[in-house]
Amino acid sequence: RIPVAYSPEPGRTSILDADRLSEIAYINNLAWRPSGPFERIIVSRASQTIDSATIVNEVRAKLAEQGLDGDLWVTLDYRNMTVQLPTNVAATIALKDFRFDKRTRRFTATLLAPAETPLVMRGLSGLVDKVAMIPVLRRRIATNQVIRKDDVRQIRARERPLRVAPVPQPGHVPRTAPRRVRRLRRAPDRTGW
Repeated sequence: RIPVAYSPEPGRTSILDADRLSEIAYINNLAWRPSGPFERIIVSRASQTIDSATIVNEVRAKLAEQGLDGDLWVTLDYRNMTVQLPTNVAATIALKDFRFDKRTRRFTATLLAPAETPLVMRGLSGLVDKVAMIPVLRRRIATNQVIRKDDVRQIRARERPLRVAPVPQPGHVPRTAPRRVRRLRRAPDRTGW
């Protein structure tokens, strides 16, 4: 075997058209020519993927080291961040220079993959919020229709300052009627009841 070209990055694909194949053959003194102008070779490199959920779990672990435990909502600035690694290395990550600002709730770090001997180094940043359980309606409720206990369910949401005052406890929602039609999966507020 003779190396004739660089392989693509892990998880990527390169297309070598007839001109590029002729050039590779000429440079390497190979007695080979493409059979026509439309001949091509597709080269794919196998990889293993580290997804954003794994990265978020590592961020949560770093936050726990700094005393921020509990149910946290971590949002990466680049939400679908993935890391492609060759198949011959461990699929591990580490966060270097992790910093968290409690006032702005933002974090920054350098992502290293694999953790032991990094091949990939990327900047990482995002936002951290606490998780709140918010009561929402299971079905559409018409004006003056009485809301029953089974009409309300709890959902996980980021704890952020709400534009309207939320209902303080789920027990305050049933046996009331909205003043206007309420949409599904929206947090109830005091002004609409």
